Amino acid sequence: TDTRRCEECDASQELRLCVTCGHVGCCESQLAHGTKHWITTGHPNTVPVGDAPFHWRWCYADDMYVKR
Repeated sequence: TDTRRCEECDASQELRLCVTCGHVGCCESQLAHGTKHWITTGHPNTVPVGDAPFHWRWCYADDMYVKR
């Protein structure tokens, strides 16, 4: 089981991992700390955090999913 949490609000579900620096932020369905991280740092790509292997990335710069 993955025990990571949003680094800003401690949320434990719907998390996104920055592929540039490893920051963990929550999704837009919560407080959007993943989006705020992108705005602050310019790191555009995230992957979902969880036990299952991820099959996509979200690119904030292009506003779209990118298949792996």
